[in-house]
Amino acid sequence: MKGSVDERFGFWRGCVKAEEREGMRIMLKFHQDQFSTIPLNKAKRVLRKKEQMKAQNSKMVGGIVAVGVGIGAILALTLALPPGVGIGNAQPGQQPSAKVTAKISNVVLIGPTSTQSDYVTLLCNDIKTANQKDLFITAALEVGLFTRTVVPPEAEARAGVHVRVQLDGQDVEPGVVIYGRRIQTLRSDETIELALGQSLDAASFSFVAVDVPQGVHQICVQARVDTGGTGDFSAEGAVGKGTVTVESVRLINGEDVLLN
Repeated sequence: MKGSVDERFGFWRGCVKAEEREGMRIMLKFHQDQFSTIPLNKAKRVLRKKEQMKAQNSKMVGGIVAVGVGIGAILALTLALPPGVGIGNAQPGQQPSAKVTAKISNVVLIGPTSTQSDYVTLLCNDIKTANQKDLFITAALEVGLFTRTVVPPEAEARAGVHVRVQLDGQDVEPGVVIYGRRIQTLRSDETIELALGQSLDAASFSFVAVDVPQGVHQICVQARVDTGGTGDFSAEGAVGKGTVTVESVRLINGEDVLLN
């Protein structure tokens, strides 16, 4: 229907009154510049549905606000904690449990030297075991030896590099292992000097620690140069680059890995 809004309103208002006289409850609706009539009971259902949707939206907005406030409180608490203090299981100095760890050195660990009175620590690393485990520890090192003898009448030079692995300060089986050894003997009635230049070879050995308890453990590889001889001699040993790898495993229950 064309005309002004007031004219159209008057027309539709008359329609509403006419329909009410016939027993129908009518509601006048104005939408998109158009008037129309709808049954009153239908209009009430529409209004109730709108009220329900409004209440649900209000609850949803309230829940989102509550979650936001909770997250904000957690962030504020985290920022307020001093460094090193976290939420959950994180504690200062802790490290996660691991199955394998390794350490590598690309420098000379022990330069050419004669007999050492004690072992020198070459490589160390920590590993955390979640429960009782066995550890396979492999230490690989470059070992260098040098010997020199002069006669007459007889001379002997000995040089060797002894290696051991320690777990928390205790030797790991099978104990001390010889990674390199040389014995040079020279006999003659004439003046002779025999010198073997420094040799460098890589050697590797696997150590086994059984029934290691739960916790953080330190594994260290140590070495000692052992030299000696008789007569006119000189001897030295050295350790070049090296690696140590530690693997956490579980052996067959009751297995005896050590032969006596």
